[in-house]
Amino acid sequence: MRIVQLLAAANLIVLAATTAHARQTGVIYVQADVGGDYYGANELDGQGFDIDTGLWLGARIGKMFSFFRGEVEGGLAVSTIDLEADAGDEDANYYQLSILAGAYKDIGPVYIGGGAGLVYQEIETEILGANISNGETNFSVHGEACISFNVTENVQLVPHYRATWLPGFNLDDEVIVHSARLGVRFGIAPTP
Repeated sequence: MRIVQLLAAANLIVLAATTAHARQTGVIYVQADVGGDYYGANELDGQGFDIDTGLWLGARIGKMFSFFRGEVEGGLAVSTIDLEADAGDEDANYYQLSILAGAYKDIGPVYIGGGAGLVYQEIETEILGANISNGETNFSVHGEACISFNVTENVQLVPHYRATWLPGFNLDDEVIVHSARLGVRFGIAPTP
């Protein structure tokens, strides 16, 4: 949670200190992202388990405003959970669907920012021949930092780091997800 708080605080400082308008106010863009999520050690009913590093796919649509960019994004994460069960599979499938809104500040080729939204998480496994599935929706927040590289006038490569706070899901502790992702941003002509 501390990383998310630090990124959020840095974003507020930059927004308050910036007086120059963004050069491309009114531009609408889309972005496709792919990456990996690292979940770290977790506990369920006092027993430790590991969510393996998983694949993440997402898409964003955003608009440049005077002092920041606003985005809406959707994403899908897929991974496995290593279980130490007495019977059945030794792992479970883990799925995550998200819809998030964010605000980001560009400082040259670098940006920082954060956002929040809803995340649906589901775990599926098989124990003694029976399929078991459990899912729930929770509120989530994230902080993000990036450096972008121009490919053409309207296309950018966008490698970025994200820290996401995920509460609940019957876990004893909150989960901080560390993500390394690569995006491709496509600009659309400015709106009148």
